[in-house]
Amino acid sequence: MRSAELLSAAAVKLGKKAKVHLAIETGMNRIGFSPEHAGEFAAEVAALPGIELEGVFSHFAMADAKDKTFCHEQYAKFQRALFKIRVRGIEIPIKHISNSATISELPEMQLDMVRQGITLYGLWPSDDVGHCLNYEPAMKVKAKITFVKQIEQGETVGYGRTFTADRPTKIATLPLGYADGISRKLSNKGYVLLKGKKAPIVGKICMDQFMIDVTDIENVEIGDEVLVFGSRELSADKVAEWTETISYEVLCAVSKRIPRIYINR
Repeated sequence: MRSAELLSAAAVKLGKKAKVHLAIETGMNRIGFSPEHAGEFAAEVAALPGIELEGVFSHFAMADAKDKTFCHEQYAKFQRALFKIRVRGIEIPIKHISNSATISELPEMQLDMVRQGITLYGLWPSDDVGHCLNYEPAMKVKAKITFVKQIEQGETVGYGRTFTADRPTKIATLPLGYADGISRKLSNKGYVLLKGKKAPIVGKICMDQFMIDVTDIENVEIGDEVLVFGSRELSADKVAEWTETISYEVLCAVSKRIPRIYINR
Protein backbone atom coordinates (compact mmCIF):
# COMPACT_ATOMS: atom_id res chain seq x y z
CA MET A 1 0.00 0.00 0.00
CA ARG A 2 2.90 2.36 0.63
CA SER A 3 3.69 2.73 -3.07
CA ALA A 4 0.02 3.41 -3.84
CA GLU A 5 -0.10 6.07 -1.14
CA LEU A 6 3.03 7.76 -2.48
CA LEU A 7 1.61 7.69 -6.01
CA SER A 8 -1.66 9.14 -4.73
CA ALA A 9 0.15 12.00 -3.02
CA ALA A 10 2.14 12.76 -6.17
CA ALA A 11 -0.99 12.68 -8.35
CA VAL A 12 -2.86 15.04 -6.02
CA LYS A 13 0.11 17.41 -5.93
CA LEU A 14 0.21 17.51 -9.73
CA GLY A 15 -3.55 17.72 -10.05
CA LYS A 16 -3.69 14.57 -12.17
CA LYS A 17 -5.14 11.06 -12.10
CA ALA A 18 -2.69 8.16 -11.88
CA LYS A 19 -3.87 5.02 -13.66
CA VAL A 20 -2.69 1.99 -11.73
CA HIS A 21 -2.76 -1.78 -12.15
CA LEU A 22 -3.04 -3.94 -9.04
CA ALA A 23 -0.64 -6.91 -8.82
CA ILE A 24 -1.98 -10.21 -7.48
CA GLU A 25 0.40 -12.84 -6.10
CA THR A 26 -0.58 -16.25 -7.49
CA GLY A 27 2.63 -18.26 -7.31
CA MET A 28 5.57 -16.19 -8.56
CA ASN A 29 6.26 -14.76 -5.08
CA ARG A 30 7.70 -11.60 -6.57
CA ILE A 31 5.17 -8.79 -6.05
CA GLY A 32 1.46 -8.48 -5.40
CA PHE A 33 -1.36 -8.89 -2.91
CA SER A 34 -2.65 -12.33 -1.92
CA PRO A 35 -5.91 -13.43 -3.61
CA GLU A 36 -7.59 -13.69 -0.20
CA HIS A 37 -6.97 -10.01 0.54
CA ALA A 38 -7.36 -8.71 -3.02
CA GLY A 39 -10.80 -7.23 -2.42
CA GLU A 40 -9.71 -5.44 0.73
CA PHE A 41 -6.61 -3.92 -0.85
CA ALA A 42 -8.41 -3.04 -4.09
CA ALA A 43 -10.97 -1.08 -2.07
CA GLU A 44 -8.23 0.77 -0.20
CA VAL A 45 -6.37 1.62 -3.42
CA ALA A 46 -9.55 2.68 -5.24
CA ALA A 47 -10.42 5.02 -2.35
CA LEU A 48 -7.14 6.93 -2.58
CA PRO A 49 -7.45 10.43 -4.09
CA GLY A 50 -5.88 10.89 -7.50
CA ILE A 51 -5.91 7.16 -8.23
CA GLU A 52 -7.80 5.40 -11.03
CA LEU A 53 -7.76 1.62 -10.62
CA GLU A 54 -7.52 0.76 -14.31
CA GLY A 55 -6.20 -2.80 -14.21
CA VAL A 56 -5.44 -5.92 -12.21
CA PHE A 57 -2.90 -8.57 -13.18
CA SER A 58 -0.75 -11.51 -12.23
CA HIS A 59 2.19 -13.32 -13.80
CA PHE A 60 2.75 -16.98 -14.72
CA ALA A 61 5.79 -18.70 -13.23
CA MET A 62 5.90 -21.73 -15.58
CA ALA A 63 4.15 -20.67 -18.77
CA ASP A 64 7.11 -21.79 -20.88
CA ALA A 65 6.97 -25.36 -19.52
CA LYS A 66 5.24 -28.19 -21.35
CA ASP A 67 3.16 -29.06 -18.29
CA LYS A 68 0.71 -26.20 -17.75
CA THR A 69 -0.68 -27.53 -14.46
CA PHE A 70 0.77 -24.68 -12.42
CA CYS A 71 -0.60 -22.14 -14.92
CA HIS A 72 -4.09 -23.48 -14.28
CA GLU A 73 -3.51 -23.29 -10.52
CA GLN A 74 -2.36 -19.69 -10.81
CA TYR A 75 -5.27 -18.78 -13.06
CA ALA A 76 -7.71 -20.22 -10.52
CA LYS A 77 -6.13 -18.08 -7.80
CA PHE A 78 -6.35 -15.03 -10.05
CA GLN A 79 -10.02 -15.70 -10.71
CA ARG A 80 -10.58 -15.99 -6.96
CA ALA A 81 -8.94 -12.59 -6.51
CA LEU A 82 -11.15 -11.10 -9.23
CA PHE A 83 -14.21 -12.47 -7.45
CA LYS A 84 -13.08 -10.93 -4.15
CA ILE A 85 -12.75 -7.58 -5.92
CA ARG A 86 -16.14 -7.83 -7.66
CA VAL A 87 -18.05 -8.58 -4.46
CA ARG A 88 -16.71 -5.30 -3.11
CA GLY A 89 -18.55 -3.59 -5.95
CA ILE A 90 -15.32 -2.62 -7.69
CA GLU A 91 -15.25 -2.96 -11.47
CA ILE A 92 -11.75 -2.98 -12.97
CA PRO A 93 -11.80 -2.63 -16.78
CA ILE A 94 -8.52 -4.35 -17.68
CA LYS A 95 -7.73 -7.81 -16.32
CA HIS A 96 -4.60 -9.52 -17.64
CA ILE A 97 -2.37 -12.51 -16.95
CA SER A 98 -1.57 -14.02 -20.37
CA ASN A 99 1.97 -13.81 -21.77
CA SER A 100 3.71 -14.99 -24.96
CA ALA A 101 3.62 -18.66 -24.01
CA THR A 102 -0.05 -18.74 -23.03
CA ILE A 103 -1.46 -16.52 -25.79
CA SER A 104 -1.45 -19.46 -28.19
CA GLU A 105 -1.59 -22.43 -25.81
CA LEU A 106 -4.16 -21.18 -23.26
CA PRO A 107 -6.35 -18.73 -25.20
CA GLU A 108 -9.11 -18.97 -22.58
CA MET A 109 -6.84 -17.00 -20.24
CA GLN A 110 -6.47 -13.96 -22.49
CA LEU A 111 -9.13 -11.93 -20.64
CA ASP A 112 -9.09 -8.18 -21.50
CA MET A 113 -5.47 -7.82 -22.52
CA VAL A 114 -2.38 -9.91 -23.21
CA ARG A 115 1.25 -9.09 -22.51
CA GLN A 116 3.14 -10.24 -25.58
CA GLY A 117 6.89 -10.11 -24.99
CA ILE A 118 9.43 -12.43 -26.59
CA THR A 119 7.12 -13.36 -29.48
CA LEU A 120 7.08 -9.70 -30.56
CA TYR A 121 10.70 -10.35 -31.48
CA GLY A 122 9.74 -13.41 -33.50
CA LEU A 123 11.06 -15.89 -30.95
CA TRP A 124 9.38 -18.59 -28.88
CA PRO A 125 9.59 -18.60 -25.06
CA SER A 126 11.03 -22.12 -25.07
CA ASP A 127 11.18 -25.35 -27.04
CA ASP A 128 8.40 -26.72 -24.82
CA VAL A 129 5.90 -24.20 -26.17
CA GLY A 130 4.12 -25.44 -29.28
CA HIS A 131 5.43 -23.61 -32.36
CA CYS A 132 2.01 -23.19 -33.93
CA LEU A 133 2.71 -19.83 -35.61
CA ASN A 134 5.28 -18.92 -38.25
CA TYR A 135 7.34 -16.24 -36.53
CA GLU A 136 10.24 -14.39 -38.16
CA PRO A 137 13.04 -12.87 -36.04
CA ALA A 138 12.35 -9.14 -35.84
CA MET A 139 15.64 -7.94 -34.36
CA LYS A 140 19.03 -8.19 -36.03
CA VAL A 141 22.39 -7.15 -34.64
CA LYS A 142 24.88 -6.27 -37.36
CA ALA A 143 28.38 -4.81 -37.51
CA LYS A 144 30.88 -3.81 -40.17
CA ILE A 145 34.41 -5.15 -40.32
CA THR A 146 36.95 -2.56 -39.16
CA PHE A 147 40.22 -4.42 -39.74
CA VAL A 148 41.50 -7.43 -41.68
CA LYS A 149 44.89 -9.05 -41.32
CA GLN A 150 46.73 -12.27 -42.13
CA ILE A 151 48.46 -14.21 -39.33
CA GLU A 152 50.77 -17.18 -39.58
CA GLN A 153 50.38 -20.67 -38.18
CA GLY A 154 51.24 -20.63 -34.47
CA GLU A 155 50.31 -16.99 -33.90
CA THR A 156 47.70 -16.21 -31.26
CA VAL A 157 44.66 -13.94 -31.07
CA GLY A 158 43.28 -11.82 -28.23
CA TYR A 159 43.69 -11.52 -24.49
CA GLY A 160 45.26 -14.51 -22.82
CA ARG A 161 46.32 -15.89 -26.24
CA THR A 162 43.47 -18.41 -26.04
CA PHE A 163 43.30 -18.97 -29.80
CA THR A 164 46.26 -20.33 -31.73
CA ALA A 165 46.14 -20.49 -35.51
CA ASP A 166 46.69 -24.02 -36.80
CA ARG A 167 47.21 -22.71 -40.34
CA PRO A 168 47.79 -19.36 -42.08
CA THR A 169 44.65 -17.52 -40.99
CA LYS A 170 42.83 -14.37 -42.04
CA ILE A 171 41.41 -12.49 -39.05
CA ALA A 172 38.73 -9.80 -39.21
CA THR A 173 37.85 -7.46 -36.34
CA LEU A 174 34.35 -6.27 -35.46
CA PRO A 175 33.65 -3.13 -33.36
CA LEU A 176 31.43 -4.85 -30.79
CA GLY A 177 32.30 -6.29 -27.40
CA TYR A 178 30.97 -7.12 -23.98
CA ALA A 179 30.23 -3.42 -23.34
CA ASP A 180 27.74 -3.72 -26.21
CA GLY A 181 26.15 -6.88 -24.85
CA ILE A 182 28.23 -9.51 -26.63
CA SER A 183 28.77 -12.11 -23.93
CA ARG A 184 32.32 -13.10 -23.01
CA LYS A 185 31.00 -16.66 -23.00
CA LEU A 186 31.17 -16.43 -26.81
CA SER A 187 34.96 -16.35 -26.61
CA ASN A 188 36.25 -19.04 -29.00
CA LYS A 189 32.69 -20.25 -29.39
CA GLY A 190 30.00 -19.83 -32.01
CA TYR A 191 30.11 -17.89 -35.24
CA VAL A 192 28.74 -14.89 -37.12
CA LEU A 193 27.49 -14.78 -40.70
CA LEU A 194 29.50 -13.01 -43.39
CA LYS A 195 28.37 -13.18 -47.02
CA GLY A 196 26.00 -15.93 -45.88
CA LYS A 197 28.88 -18.06 -44.56
CA LYS A 198 29.89 -18.97 -41.02
CA ALA A 199 32.86 -17.09 -39.61
CA PRO A 200 33.97 -18.59 -36.26
CA ILE A 201 34.58 -16.30 -33.29
CA VAL A 202 38.24 -16.57 -32.23
CA GLY A 203 39.95 -15.31 -29.11
CA LYS A 204 38.32 -13.69 -26.10
CA ILE A 205 35.54 -11.16 -26.54
CA CYS A 206 37.04 -7.74 -25.71
CA MET A 207 35.24 -4.76 -24.21
CA ASP A 208 34.71 -3.03 -27.56
CA GLN A 209 35.80 -5.55 -30.20
CA PHE A 210 35.97 -9.21 -31.12
CA MET A 211 37.69 -11.18 -33.83
CA ILE A 212 36.50 -13.74 -36.35
CA ASP A 213 38.21 -16.24 -38.64
CA VAL A 214 37.41 -15.37 -42.27
CA THR A 215 40.02 -17.60 -43.91
CA ASP A 216 37.46 -19.63 -45.83
CA ILE A 217 35.45 -16.64 -47.07
CA GLU A 218 36.58 -14.93 -50.25
CA ASN A 219 37.16 -11.22 -50.82
CA VAL A 220 36.66 -10.05 -47.25
CA GLU A 221 37.18 -6.31 -46.90
CA ILE A 222 36.90 -3.55 -44.33
CA GLY A 223 33.30 -2.34 -44.32
CA ASP A 224 31.75 -5.73 -45.08
CA GLU A 225 28.54 -6.27 -43.09
CA VAL A 226 28.38 -9.12 -40.59
CA LEU A 227 25.28 -10.57 -38.94
CA VAL A 228 25.97 -11.19 -35.26
CA PHE A 229 22.49 -12.66 -34.73
CA GLY A 230 18.93 -12.22 -35.93
CA SER A 231 18.09 -14.76 -38.63
CA ARG A 232 16.59 -18.23 -38.53
CA GLU A 233 20.03 -19.75 -39.10
CA LEU A 234 21.68 -17.56 -36.49
CA SER A 235 18.98 -16.65 -33.98
CA ALA A 236 19.12 -15.24 -30.46
CA ASP A 237 18.12 -18.76 -29.40
CA LYS A 238 21.32 -20.12 -30.93
CA VAL A 239 23.42 -17.49 -29.14
CA ALA A 240 21.58 -18.31 -25.91
CA GLU A 241 22.46 -21.97 -26.37
CA TRP A 242 26.15 -21.10 -26.77
CA THR A 243 26.14 -18.84 -23.72
CA GLU A 244 23.99 -21.11 -21.54
CA THR A 245 21.20 -18.61 -21.03
CA ILE A 246 17.84 -17.66 -22.59
CA SER A 247 17.05 -15.59 -25.67
CA TYR A 248 15.44 -12.92 -23.47
CA GLU A 249 18.83 -12.14 -21.92
CA VAL A 250 20.59 -12.09 -25.29
CA LEU A 251 18.13 -9.46 -26.57
CA CYS A 252 18.09 -7.39 -23.38
CA ALA A 253 21.88 -7.41 -23.15
CA VAL A 254 22.28 -5.37 -26.34
CA SER A 255 23.43 -2.09 -24.85
CA LYS A 256 22.39 1.46 -25.65
CA ARG A 257 25.74 1.98 -27.37
CA ILE A 258 24.37 0.13 -30.40
CA PRO A 259 22.22 2.40 -32.62
CA ARG A 260 18.69 1.15 -33.29
CA ILE A 261 17.24 1.37 -36.78
CA TYR A 262 13.49 0.73 -36.97
CA ILE A 263 12.05 -0.58 -40.22
CA ASN A 264 8.35 -0.50 -41.13
CA ARG A 265 7.20 -3.32 -43.37
